[in-house]
Amino acid sequence: RGTLTPAGSSPINLTSSHIVDWAVDEGEEFPLGSVMSTSYTLKLANADNEWSEGGSIRGANALKGAIVSLELGILVDGEFEYKPIGTFIVEKPTYSEGEPVITLTGSDKLLTDLNDVFDDTLSYPKTVQQLLDFTLTQGSITLDGDFNTLACNGSVSIIKAPKWPNGTTIRQVMGYICAVGGCFFRVGRNGQY
Repeated sequence: RGTLTPAGSSPINLTSSHIVDWAVDEGEEFPLGSVMSTSYTLKLANADNEWSEGGSIRGANALKGAIVSLELGILVDGEFEYKPIGTFIVEKPTYSEGEPVITLTGSDKLLTDLNDVFDDTLSYPKTVQQLLDFTLTQGSITLDGDFNTLACNGSVSIIKAPKWPNGTTIRQVMGYICAVGGCFFRVGRNGQY
């Protein structure tokens, strides 16, 4: 199950009768310091053109830019327990007239977020944790509470301001911090950083 929320519209509930197939590609490895986006594919039943433009479910809503959140239900003691599969932004809807499915492909918000140029206005020395906190604030990033600390080196002091190359983005700085801090940066299945 899940929801599909077109830009500027209310969420549309997705049920097992809508969802034909889905896939998640997280890549093969998460090296330390990596900042990787996850890609998604979702196929929806479209036998009656309900997801086509003007269709009974889609209406006049644009699918490109819609936010899709999916959950997987597991039957436990006669009750379904739902866990998040992920949240993604639709980049490309694909369907052919008369085909019984429409395919939505996209990536999580990390693909489009954090591309602003990093502006290091800190006075050094600073710890790696202080640089992380500053970067999070500058990027308006809220971390998942279960994963909001570096694995190591948070208290290590950075003596002088790093020589950031021109145009260094907030995403790149997060990669540097994660490499030093023994971790990686990504969007979790729950849609949080």
